[in-house]
Amino acid sequence: YGMAALGFTIVYNATKLINFANGEFLMLGGVLLACAAQAAKLPMSLALLLAVAGAALTGWLMQRCILDMAMARSSDPLTLVMLTIGV
Repeated sequence: YGMAALGFTIVYNATKLINFANGEFLMLGGVLLACAAQAAKLPMSLALLLAVAGAALTGWLMQRCILDMAMARSSDPLTLVMLTIGV
């Protein structure tokens, strides 16, 4: 919970936008960790690294493919907040 709260705080301070997708990225990392550890029978340390990399890649793709395009078209903060909820 502390890491999730820190994520909300850092994103808000940097962008002045509440990113409601933080919880989903937290859960995505957990699901990727469980899948990588159980299905692929990887060691926990390697599964953790893959889960973090997968969640980070998904966040980067969301920023580049969705939010950056929306910011180029509209500067309305409500649009960006609604996009993060949609993700």
